[in-house]
Amino acid sequence: MLVEGIRKDSEALSLNGFRNVVLGGIATSIDAFAVGVAGAMAGEDWKGFFPLLVSVFVITAISVVCGLFGGRKLGEKFGHAAEIAGGLCLIGIGISLLFRI
Repeated sequence: MLVEGIRKDSEALSLNGFRNVVLGGIATSIDAFAVGVAGAMAGEDWKGFFPLLVSVFVITAISVVCGLFGGRKLGEKFGHAAEIAGGLCLIGIGISLLFRI
């Protein structure tokens, strides 16, 4: 994100399209599967795990919808500056996770 925001070229990588949405959905499903496996290994029963399952589904769906609409609006308004800021935020998150003890 950071490099593409700085380059400002018109042939930037596009993540739009059905294929990329499906790939993102598969990645999210793998992540959710890992959470389910961790819950099962912790001995969580279905009645205790179901509220978590529903809440994760609802929050994920809301986040996706807000991201689609909000991202489009922010992209139109701030363009490359938003891409640079997003890239810097992701780098900061990665660094903070890397040095967390």
